[in-house]
Amino acid sequence: MRAGGVVERTWITGKHIIMSAAQFIHELEAMSKSERESIFASLVENREWREDLFDLMTIADRHNEPVRPIDEVFSDLKIDA
Repeated sequence: MRAGGVVERTWITGKHIIMSAAQFIHELEAMSKSERESIFASLVENREWREDLFDLMTIADRHNEPVRPIDEVFSDLKIDA
């Protein structure tokens, strides 16, 4: 990744593409369902990326849940932090 969130990648076609993350999302939205499915399948085949995606989905699902200070959690768990 370059400065400013610009992503530089070479795709399967061999075409070299430089774009921001926002541009990538725009391109992803413009793709056919089968093209998107191919990209998503590639992401979930990689265990580390699959775990990252799961973490991001969990965070998105829980963004409205109440939060607690970490010191309070440690105290409840009787952890000396």
